[in-house]
Amino acid sequence: MSAFRPAAGRALLGLAALLLAACASDRPTEPSAGPPSPAPGLAGRAVAVRVDVAAGTVTVLDRPPVTARAGVALALLGANEIAATTSNFFRSAVGQFTAKKVRIRFDVAITNRSSVALLPPTFPAPPAGNQSVLLFPFATALTGGNGAIDPSTDWDGAAMNFFNDASCASGSKSDCSRWEGFPAPFAAGSSATARMVGFDVDPTVQSFTTYFVLAADLQVPGSISGTVSSPHRGPLGHVTVTLAPANRIAGTDNAGAYRFDNVVPGGYTVSLSGLPGYCFPVASQPASVTSGAATVVNFSVRCPHIIFASNRTGPGHFDIWSMNADGTGQTQITTSAGGAGSVAPAWSPDGRRIAFVGGTGDLFTMNPDGSGVLGLTNDGQEYEPGWSPDGSRLVFTSSRDDNTLGGEIWVMNADGSGQTRISNDAFEDLEGAWSPDGRRIAYARFDRYASAPANRLQIFLMNPDGSGQTPLTDLTSNNYSPAWSPDGTRIAFTSDRGASVEVYVMNADGSNQVK
Repeated sequence: MSAFRPAAGRALLGLAALLLAACASDRPTEPSAGPPSPAPGLAGRAVAVRVDVAAGTVTVLDRPPVTARAGVALALLGANEIAATTSNFFRSAVGQFTAKKVRIRFDVAITNRSSVALLPPTFPAPPAGNQSVLLFPFATALTGGNGAIDPSTDWDGAAMNFFNDASCASGSKSDCSRWEGFPAPFAAGSSATARMVGFDVDPTVQSFTTYFVLAADLQVPGSISGTVSSPHRGPLGHVTVTLAPANRIAGTDNAGAYRFDNVVPGGYTVSLSGLPGYCFPVASQPASVTSGAATVVNFSVRCPHIIFASNRTGPGHFDIWSMNADGTGQTQITTSAGGAGSVAPAWSPDGRRIAFVGGTGDLFTMNPDGSGVLGLTNDGQEYEPGWSPDGSRLVFTSSRDDNTLGGEIWVMNADGSGQTRISNDAFEDLEGAWSPDGRRIAYARFDRYASAPANRLQIFLMNPDGSGQTPLTDLTSNNYSPAWSPDGTRIAFTSDRGASVEVYVMNADGSNQVK
């Protein structure tokens, strides 16, 4: 009889079966003999109400708290979780409602005395379409006189199987009880409007005690946890994580992990502050916590290094350097040692590798700290590496085919395999740039045979296999260095079409070219 979700309920079915067997022994058997006193067990947890028919009073009995079974949250709740108040006692004449019976009526109001909300029960399941918590008379004990005691139709809910009987159709004393529904979710500390309940008793009954139990799930607190990391820097420690509207604060550990426990089910917002100055701000994220559930909210924060080539160590000795976005932390990550140096660095999309042109004129990749250098080509005639958006391939320019007019556009896998020439014409093709969706490559074509000697560069577009080569600009000016917008709808480029060399943008189909 678990108050948790079905996954927890499955783990407790064996224990629930034992409880159900005990529950059945607590119920009255033969009406003519009068109901027996309830045995210890669930009745010991119930809310006990003494009905004095002769005096015309109804009294909720004080009961000491009962220690809950370790590891079990009962779906049948009693005096530990709810309090009851009674009012408006009524006693009918004999036979006024039921032949040879006296009708006893009174109002019952309940209060949720637990620290969490009460939800419709998972076990026993409420009737179809009902979203109430269900109060029912689990057992009765005759305390004065003799005779039978039966719940009346003043309980609005028809007889329902709360335990392990197969059916309630027989009408015999069993695990079936009438019930009264109270609205749910039933908030902690709140009280529900009083509802009328009743019993039909033999005229010889002077007093009895009825034991009320509430079928409801406890709203079990959940948790919110996650990690804060950067694809460029790894885990980010010492970041402040705020949970609203609870206004709780946690800090990330050295592994970038944070956690909030004992989170009341509901909707929340998780936000970050205190990020390193070289990281970009990140948007808050929503989080929804359900009863007893663990919610995970991870943050990926952009904290890129800027990589660049510099000859600050000596003329002609170019090397790759990195620095934070704010200019701090400038660090040399390759060493030319008097050679031709390294140039043209390019980050992989996941920030884990850098492609560059080494001093031999070949292409390499390396880790952001300069370790793990991997040679990709060995022709000594490659330059301008660029990554595909998924990081699996590289586009580059090579003059390895003895093209007297210059280089052509090539592609290869990120490990250097599958090197394929995709432009093959009488012109020099260079500056390949992959579109964000990976479907096209923009590049510059140098036309030595253009009629105007000063105007020889124009922007082209082609598919990654080299097909569909299409000009986007013309030869009335020099146009080069194409760069895609993040959404792939526009291309920025350099042009000398005006009085000076400036940056222009155009749609990806070449239309609407503006400065």
